[in-house]
Amino acid sequence: MERSERKREIVAGLLGCVVAVVLWLTVLGRDNIVEDSLAFQPFHAFHSMLKEIQENGIRGNLLGNIIMFVPLGILLPMVSDKARMWYRTALVGLMLSIAIEFTQLFTSRGFFEIDDMILNTLGTVIGYGACKMIDFWLERARQD
Repeated sequence: MERSERKREIVAGLLGCVVAVVLWLTVLGRDNIVEDSLAFQPFHAFHSMLKEIQENGIRGNLLGNIIMFVPLGILLPMVSDKARMWYRTALVGLMLSIAIEFTQLFTSRGFFEIDDMILNTLGTVIGYGACKMIDFWLERARQD
């Protein structure tokens, strides 16, 4: 087996682990929620998050939703040639986020929030950018 193929298999395994952890954190590891679990209005949660940041610093929902999807944006372009374009990687992040949000809606295991989809997709794009920066630095180091 070629070294690059072996590397791709390892990265694919890591990607599978990342997706499993994201699913655990967002759906599988949660109890059912009794209260209203819908927030269709974009940027609905941002007001409360900004207030929380002012009072307690950056943490929780805002950063959690972004950080959780950064590894997806890093690993996906390493596994799939189709994900070499940023918008394709972002689309995969958005699709996974939509699937999670609808699963939360139908199972009452979390809150359906448009904000989460925006933040998750942003995290995927940030991860993609990090992947491209790493590729650039590695390529530059090879040339030196």
